[in-house]
Amino acid sequence: MQAPKRAVLIAAAAALTVAVLLDWRSQQRTTTQMQALAAELGLDQRRAHLTERIASEPDPSRARLVLARSILSDLLDPSSRSPENPAATSVEDQLAAPERATELARAEEQARPLAWRASLVKGAAIYLERSLTRDERLVREAREWEAPLERALTLGPNESDPQRFVAMAYLELWPFLSETKQNVARGLLHNVFQDQAAFRQLSESWLRIVDPSPETLDELPDAAHIWQQLMIVSSRSQDWPLFIDSATRLARVNERALAAQLETGLAALARGDFSEARGQLQSALGTPPSRSSASSVERALTRMPAGPLHRSLRHSAEAWVDFTLQQCLYRGCPLSPGVVERISRQLGDLGAERTQQIQVVLAGRPSSGDSSWNPLVTEALTEPLAWLQAARVADRREQPEIAATIAQRAPKTSGHRLLELELQGLAPAADTVGDWRSTEPARFAAEVRLIDVSKTLRIPFSQIDDRGAAVEAIWDGASLGIFHVTRARPELTLAVDVAGTTSLLEIRLRGGRARPGRVLVS
Repeated sequence: MQAPKRAVLIAAAAALTVAVLLDWRSQQRTTTQMQALAAELGLDQRRAHLTERIASEPDPSRARLVLARSILSDLLDPSSRSPENPAATSVEDQLAAPERATELARAEEQARPLAWRASLVKGAAIYLERSLTRDERLVREAREWEAPLERALTLGPNESDPQRFVAMAYLELWPFLSETKQNVARGLLHNVFQDQAAFRQLSESWLRIVDPSPETLDELPDAAHIWQQLMIVSSRSQDWPLFIDSATRLARVNERALAAQLETGLAALARGDFSEARGQLQSALGTPPSRSSASSVERALTRMPAGPLHRSLRHSAEAWVDFTLQQCLYRGCPLSPGVVERISRQLGDLGAERTQQIQVVLAGRPSSGDSSWNPLVTEALTEPLAWLQAARVADRREQPEIAATIAQRAPKTSGHRLLELELQGLAPAADTVGDWRSTEPARFAAEVRLIDVSKTLRIPFSQIDDRGAAVEAIWDGASLGIFHVTRARPELTLAVDVAGTTSLLEIRLRGGRARPGRVLVS
């Protein structure tokens, strides 16, 4: 009895060995064929490691799918057709590629009828073949490519690739879509645009078919990546109204994100998760410095548990320090001395001028039971702005004699003449505007001294680009908005409501070219 059983087992093992060997040979043949086709289409030159990826696939059908998807990706990549690319695909290869991808997809469909990727490749290949050749069947016989794509959507309802390709196709054929199909497409686009990479790929096509009015923008997902991408696209096309609308919406999104970040951090602190709380609260420093966000940043950093500052936030923390030190010269410090001290300790060496200004801010904070301020800190001061800041702190502490003494001893400064005169009790008796100074590219600043509470500032611009420019007006660290100035409307009118001190007016060029002229007060 044992001998027949042993013979059966040996025969079965031999048959299995033969089957494995035949399968291995079939796989090798498929791999060789796929690599040869990749070389024939020039994909081995344009797609890094494609031949290795094909060879590493143990399943022949997946090797076919890898090549088919690479063919489609190559067709959708503008660089593969660029004359500057030495490995650019030829016109003949461009026309032949979709047909080859369709053949590969059909073979994959037969092997795996429920594979969404095969249906995607098949529908996309038919679409691209007819799109490249301007074949009228693209519209007249749309079901031939729509049906497999819809099947891919059904088989892979949570997959992004089918949705993204269908959205791209609908955008290209938008004028030929019925109203019903356009409504379907809008719903699909809203879902697809949630993905940052998808919106970056499709944003320019979307803008070509829509009027980017505020009502249209309201239909988009209210997400930071949407407005950031539209700012990039509109800046390239110099569509400044769209740029301004997108920048305004981005600012609102960032405000909400900062508030949510603060609440998340405080909630983590309440439940004792100090690591999570520190990470969330210190991330508030990533918000661009402004008066409007200073209170939230102050609250976050005051409650933040002890620990190191993440290195990715160092540049942002330095920006907040610089912003605070600048604004301390005018309306007052947006961040408290305690928060400034905490940030400066974590940043370490900040240079002589910054360090001296920080020392003045810290020396000027009130102490319990003692309202006097010791001006001896000025003995070590050498930087002009630090001297001015010391005088300003004393002046705000209602110590005019100390302020006058410091101002008299302070070195003469450049660009802060109005502030210097004010601190010495020699402020002009009428509304006065200092000269513009440019502290960095595309940013101008001027000091303004107003006598009455409410005033209107008129700023004319020159050297304006043909399509105008987007300019942001900032008053004592608070944004007054972003505005579109043109050669036909070259003047900006701003209403301000601060008097009795020197204020800082800044103009930041957000896009285009323009130069501010002499500010008029009325």
